[in-house]
Amino acid sequence: VELEEPEEIISERRGYEVAGFMDRPTKKIVVAQKYKAEWRRFTMAHEIAHWVIHPAINYHRDRPMTGAEPADLGRPEEEQEADFFASELVMPAKPLTAYFYQAFGQRIDGRIPDPILPTWLSVGTNRHINEIEFSSRLRYRALLIAETRSCGPAPSFVPLAKQFGVSPTAMAIRLEGLGLVI
Repeated sequence: VELEEPEEIISERRGYEVAGFMDRPTKKIVVAQKYKAEWRRFTMAHEIAHWVIHPAINYHRDRPMTGAEPADLGRPEEEQEADFFASELVMPAKPLTAYFYQAFGQRIDGRIPDPILPTWLSVGTNRHINEIEFSSRLRYRALLIAETRSCGPAPSFVPLAKQFGVSPTAMAIRLEGLGLVI
């Protein structure tokens, strides 16, 4: 399979952006360069997924992929499967879990009142943390964990999203799926 990376992929449909596509007859995967690197990386993994797990599909085009797509369960089954494969490929469970425990020491359960954790994350993300939102919204917690560069008195570390080269949203969804942030 050959990878092509043009600046943009022109769509036949007006107002429809194409991030990438897989063309089995020409043995090509094409990913547009105009998107953020972490989006392109996820799109590339998504197209590889179609190539590997959907051998009956000869040609497939995708809209921009940010890594947030696994949260949309209304998408066709093939798209959800490709998203899951892409998540596994770019954020493998064992290395991600090991890095997570090295950085945080344990799972993060924001449902348990803890005034110290939001304070540490405020320092690690360099922004004010809404404690009510932190304790009530899983995605908010997971996004903060995906973006923070420190947590407590331990040394600083590379944020999870950056370490794995994905968007914070993609990392947040993966952390939720692995049960590392609940």
